[in-house]
Amino acid sequence: GVFLSFTAAMVQGLMAIVIVSSAVWLLDLSMRQTHLLANDAEVASFVLIMLVGLLISATRLWRMRELFVVSKSIDHHGVDSACDHSHGPSADDLNRTLSSRTLIGIILSIGIRPCSGALIVLLLAYSLDLGVSGLFAVLAMSLGTAMTITLLAVFSVYLRQMARRLLTLLPDSNAAGY
Repeated sequence: GVFLSFTAAMVQGLMAIVIVSSAVWLLDLSMRQTHLLANDAEVASFVLIMLVGLLISATRLWRMRELFVVSKSIDHHGVDSACDHSHGPSADDLNRTLSSRTLIGIILSIGIRPCSGALIVLLLAYSLDLGVSGLFAVLAMSLGTAMTITLLAVFSVYLRQMARRLLTLLPDSNAAGY
């Protein structure tokens, strides 16, 4: 989770750097044109995220359809039939680590959308001829975002564990009138 939050935040910052720096240095666009390009890139990233979501949904629906077709052709759970197939993810499935392909897909789907704040900082930095300072500012923002997300995740895990421990100290909920 820590690796995921750091890389996703850095990819978002890097996307902003690539878009704005390419527009300014390679395409020699004005600040107004660069701002419009950044807005268009943000809209395009929303469309890409939507397409990724639709692809995931379509894949899941296709798998559910296949399971439904298979379940119609097999007599499930008759009086004397033995169940030898899975009805959902097992504990091993849930505890399995993500493959590198899945991890990269998650990072890129988050990072597709450039950080809005980073776009604004870079546009301002380039308009004031402080491009290098803008690059460092965006990297610092990305690092700060990653650290904040990591801390929130760590706090939520520890607070959940603390809540579970406190619940074990409570008397029986039926006896306490809950």
